[in-house]
Amino acid sequence: MHRSDKLFALGIVTAIILVGSSTAYLASAPKTDERFTEFYILGSNGMMADYPVNLTLGQNGTVTIGITNHEYMNMTYKVDVSLENRTLAIMDNIQLVNGERWSQNYTFIPDRTGDRMNLEFKLYTQNSDGPYNNLRLWVTVR
Repeated sequence: MHRSDKLFALGIVTAIILVGSSTAYLASAPKTDERFTEFYILGSNGMMADYPVNLTLGQNGTVTIGITNHEYMNMTYKVDVSLENRTLAIMDNIQLVNGERWSQNYTFIPDRTGDRMNLEFKLYTQNSDGPYNNLRLWVTVR
């Protein structure tokens, strides 16, 4: 084997090692530019289905409200629940470190009848002027 062939082979092996280690680093390094908060509501079976959207007056409905912090810093959250713009509940001072998950069952009892009433869940962060995120269910009460 000529000296130039040996140098070429050494260069190829070095390039493969550099590409492999760079790929491994990038795959394992935290992605700090992807800052977000998961905010969700789950139905009776703990899934994104079977929500209590058809009720009779006086009947309660229960959902699970969940928050997961992916902001790469400690966060304080507030959840405001309203039906047709009338506040039903406020869950305040929910403190989560990065990666931490919080969930809580929430039971509501509509106090009036109506078709497709807006049951809204608004998520606020510690320094936000308005909602960070909001979710809604359209509830019919007979």
